[in-house]
Amino acid sequence: MPASKLQAGDTASPADLSLDRLRGLGPKRREALASLGVGNQRELLLLFPRAYDDWSSLTPLSEIQTPGSYTFRAEIASRPQLSRRGKLSWLRLRLWDGHTSVQATFFNQAWLRDKFQPGDSYIFHGKIDLSGPRKTTVNPAFISGEGGDQLGMLALYPLKQGLTQKLLRDAVSQVLKQGLAIKFTDPLPAQARQDFSLTSLDYALHKIHQPQNPYELELARKRLAFDELFLLRSAMQFFGQEDLTKLEAPVVIADKQVKEGMNYLRESLPFELTRSQVEAINDVLRDLRKPEPMNRLLQGDVGSGKTMVALFAAAYVGLAGGQTLLMAPTSILAEQHFGTFQTYLQSLGLAVDLLLGSTKAADRRRIVQACQSGETSLVIGTQALLQEDLHFSNLVLAITDEQHRFGVKQRAQLGSLIQTGGQFPHRLLMTATPIPRSFAMIFYHDLDMSIMRDMPSGRQEVITEVVKSQDLPSVYVRMREELQAGGQAYVICPLIEESEKADWESAEETYRDLATRVFPDFRLALLHGRLKAEDKDQIMEDFVQKKIDILVSTTVVEVGVDNPEASLILVKSAERFGLAQLHQLRGRVGRGSRQSYCFLHSDSDQDPAQERLQTLVAHTDGFALAEVDLKMRGPGDFLGTRQHGLPSFQLLNIYDDQAILQEVNQLINAIDQWKEPARSQELSLISRALSERYPHLDRGLVL
Repeated sequence: MPASKLQAGDTASPADLSLDRLRGLGPKRREALASLGVGNQRELLLLFPRAYDDWSSLTPLSEIQTPGSYTFRAEIASRPQLSRRGKLSWLRLRLWDGHTSVQATFFNQAWLRDKFQPGDSYIFHGKIDLSGPRKTTVNPAFISGEGGDQLGMLALYPLKQGLTQKLLRDAVSQVLKQGLAIKFTDPLPAQARQDFSLTSLDYALHKIHQPQNPYELELARKRLAFDELFLLRSAMQFFGQEDLTKLEAPVVIADKQVKEGMNYLRESLPFELTRSQVEAINDVLRDLRKPEPMNRLLQGDVGSGKTMVALFAAAYVGLAGGQTLLMAPTSILAEQHFGTFQTYLQSLGLAVDLLLGSTKAADRRRIVQACQSGETSLVIGTQALLQEDLHFSNLVLAITDEQHRFGVKQRAQLGSLIQTGGQFPHRLLMTATPIPRSFAMIFYHDLDMSIMRDMPSGRQEVITEVVKSQDLPSVYVRMREELQAGGQAYVICPLIEESEKADWESAEETYRDLATRVFPDFRLALLHGRLKAEDKDQIMEDFVQKKIDILVSTTVVEVGVDNPEASLILVKSAERFGLAQLHQLRGRVGRGSRQSYCFLHSDSDQDPAQERLQTLVAHTDGFALAEVDLKMRGPGDFLGTRQHGLPSFQLLNIYDDQAILQEVNQLINAIDQWKEPARSQELSLISRALSERYPHLDRGLVL
């Protein structure tokens, strides 16, 4: 360990940051810390406490009138009485503060009988229960009564096996004493700290770990929560996205021929467009007529008809002589889009191609040539589109469906692909995952949004019900009735095969049981992620063609599978899925005119799980569910942000911290307007702070 503290202005080397320089952290404990994402001293300081034991304020026992956690000073008023039963021991004694007493019980701590002597004074912290006028406490923490008033608030950290709270507190204290907190780059301008009443970063890092009282803790939390959002927004605003206002896009003008083609397309539809579809189509067409690139997010609940909006956009571009690229996350979804678009666009004289990873080499060469010559008006595909040999004659529009399912690298490749030809194509992003407004303000602040809330006519609300294992026979009766009436069914399981570590339903076990015992007279198939891509595609094709009656599957079918004949879905062990995922699964049925059913199977008696399932029963609006889901799960996992290189929020609450959200927006906008060299200097500090706090953040981030 260094003999002297780090000084401001010093550079913290990798050797300075090593955990093996700290007392008490041997190899096994460092391994446990690594599982918490802590690999050096800097990351240890960024492991913020999950809660605190508040020892900063002593409460007289006589003032405790409701159950809860308290800190109190008391004397040992009786000689401890030790009892044993087998390996269990318990020690009882009475505590007294001069006015009121409390009965304390310590389990499996027999050694305290000799430590606690009548008349000794201690400060205790723990939960006090009330049974009539008597107060009781079990296993309270305690320290000597001398000087305990200065304890403040004790941090409680997330733990792994081999770690204790005392160990982590001691390790953090060592790091703070070495002065490492001052080695973090402060990304906030001094004026911003003054304008928004924010403490220094050094103070915040000390007090988030060692606050003396709730006031100090809130000062630290506000500053570090501000930093969390500011750095994330900065990564997106300054380092990951194009300034579209400085780019030029193709202007798509509708002449007489284009207008006639668009009118013909609308008249050829076998249904009426909904109001939301018409409004979204108008939003997109208006953007296509502007010289700056469209950057629009189309949100629509499952089954709301987003595909028709994309169809009209591609038709408009194609009729005007331009080209469109549409990228879907799965081959199944890409093939469904291809069938739909080809049906309508061929009648307009527009060529449509499908490019997948499984496309034969000769067909791929033909498609690549057709894109480069301008013969193809629309090419639909998966990430197989992201190849260096694919070029366009006049790419006007790039559409990504379920865009948040593409990783950072894939989206960066797409950005490189569509910037060919001197002009930047218009971009339309589509998602069936409704995004809460509070979340959208952070992650999609630079996008124009079109929101589709109504459903195509003839669609009926899916009847949703939570069932237990004892109810499954009646569910199977309902399923048989649907199959006999011409419908089809999904059965979704959280696991592919049985596991010794979990008793959740597996797809393989469920498939065997249904095929041999329950539905031997119907056609069943098993679908999961370990199958080859061509096998999965064939199974889905057979299901859509009604060659399969019951599809037993994992969540491979979650996104975009459109089978209007499927009228019942049973989700086994439904407590294992999130709200948004369950809503997506429910959206696999109810896509035709049939009354459809969703059964959520769960034997869990845990309140959070049952609350989540009952929320799905009560709400069919995906936007309402998205708000609930975000509150339940937090923003870290929403839309898979952790999987795409984004840091999650430890301290920011995007519902309660609306003031911070507004202040961060103000600061981001201000820096964006700064003139050089001040702006470059600030961006340099932000970049350094990002690398220090989020070393794994991909700078190629594009949302």
